[in-house]
Amino acid sequence: MKGAVRATAVEAYTRDVGRGIARLDPKSIEELDLSAGEIIEIRGRSTTAAKCLPLYPSDWGHGISRMDALLRSNAGVSTGDPVEVRKTPASAARRVLLTPLGERSETTNYFVEHWRDAEEPVESRFAAEALSGTPVVNGDFVVVDYQEYKLLLLVLEKEPSEGVSVVGRETKVDLVPWLAASAAVS
Repeated sequence: MKGAVRATAVEAYTRDVGRGIARLDPKSIEELDLSAGEIIEIRGRSTTAAKCLPLYPSDWGHGISRMDALLRSNAGVSTGDPVEVRKTPASAARRVLLTPLGERSETTNYFVEHWRDAEEPVESRFAAEALSGTPVVNGDFVVVDYQEYKLLLLVLEKEPSEGVSVVGRETKVDLVPWLAASAAVS
């Protein structure tokens, strides 16, 4: 595996928001021996992962990486902060444990209650489908589109626990409801 490149975190292209994509210029992609869509590790004050795609030609040669606010938050950086990017191996996630964050809205409460009361894990399959292809590390924030809302969820743990895992349709997704969530995050 080749080394790392440094870049400055900047706003994502509008079309990439919420898709777990970080963009690099072709020179950096070549230096890291990457192909479009491969998984990269992004290190700021924290570490996260994303799918790598090339920047648009107008951004080439500026030493930037375009990523959305969620990826920047997961990496512990703001717009204009430096990040270190490297190619990283990723395994299929067997299990992901999530908990809701943010305000307890009627929609989020309904989602949690419906998930908890379901005889068959409909919401688990729904969440796995919604997050399919998303690379995650423990402690990452992820967003699930539910009805017309976006639910912010925290990855409490995953299997395998080390490194980067990619959520797939076969990933078992479990949810820690509100009350247990505050104890689990503390």
